[in-house]
Amino acid sequence: MLKNGPYLFQSELYVKFLGIGLKKYRKVILFYEEHEIQIMALHFDEYFELFISYINALFEVGEHQKFLLNVDEGIELSIARPVHLYRGEDLYHKLLFRKAACLYHQMRYAEARYILEELIKIQPWNDHTIMFLKKCNRAKKPRYVMDCIAAGVFIFIITAIIIAIEVFFIRQYFDEHTSMISAARNAMFLLGVVVLASGQSIHFWKTHKVVENFVAKQRKRKRQLKREKVKQWQ
Repeated sequence: MLKNGPYLFQSELYVKFLGIGLKKYRKVILFYEEHEIQIMALHFDEYFELFISYINALFEVGEHQKFLLNVDEGIELSIARPVHLYRGEDLYHKLLFRKAACLYHQMRYAEARYILEELIKIQPWNDHTIMFLKKCNRAKKPRYVMDCIAAGVFIFIITAIIIAIEVFFIRQYFDEHTSMISAARNAMFLLGVVVLASGQSIHFWKTHKVVENFVAKQRKRKRQLKREKVKQWQ
């Protein structure tokens, strides 16, 4: 049970934690996990500090699964605090953004995309969130991209076969046809490049437009809400 209300003295456990250094992430993780039961009995402010430092350390060292198991509690704690900023940052936004990043690394793109879209609804001018949403959308390859990749690989295989024929057969017995075969080989290679690039380019453009349209809609909504609030105060 967490203790509430103001407190005057720092606990011995909290002082020991401060002596570790917040940047020594693995030591922070080890300290927290060794003293978790005692930490949970600390005053809320001290518990909050240790717990947030713990999940921050998990993220920094790449312990994505552990971070995901604990981050929701961190988000709830950030909401419960009367002050929204923590060390000069919007902790609620930071934890949600990092949750999306961990989900992305685990290839749980739909869940990551949902969180990022919700963050953009709150802060539609945050460029980092917008860029990450685009990256998240690009990570899920649609069928036409996979078809283009398969077609491009097939064309490159044909190109390799043409090269083998050119080297081991045409140049040996039909040297007069070498230029024609070389032209065919180069054309096939360029075709493969175009096919591969076209699928990726179309996907990149589509995801860019989808996100930009979504962002524009959220910005328009925010402006409308702001105008309505101004009218209410007039």
